[in-house]
Amino acid sequence: MQQNGWSFVSCTGCSTKLDKFGTSLRCTRCINPNIIGVIKYRVELLVDDGNDNATFVVFGREMLKLTKQDAAGLTLAEMNGGGDVELPQCLKDLAGKDFVFQIRVTPFNFTPSHHVFTVSDPRQHHPQDFQDQ
Repeated sequence: MQQNGWSFVSCTGCSTKLDKFGTSLRCTRCINPNIIGVIKYRVELLVDDGNDNATFVVFGREMLKLTKQDAAGLTLAEMNGGGDVELPQCLKDLAGKDFVFQIRVTPFNFTPSHHVFTVSDPRQHHPQDFQDQ
């Protein structure tokens, strides 16, 4: 999870990641000089089902379902705490838990050499949910 961080600054107009340009941020999609950024989740989870593994990328609303905390609030808490937190506790708490993920599969991510999928609906796995099936 730490390799690419857990958040990014997004354009409020189109949700694209903002690029640094000198001392400011710029949206390469909107090309608006008065851009406002918002901090959003982008978390990479290494998922293993016992047979194979893949990387699942979880964004904003989907991460909010899992953590019950928004990315902007976590960033603010991190800054107020001195900014030395490697990974917020609510993200660390996801390790080792079982989840059921609905993912988006496209030709880009469905190749033998590329196993990165975007999560569209995460749910914590409760064994009793599958007992009658």
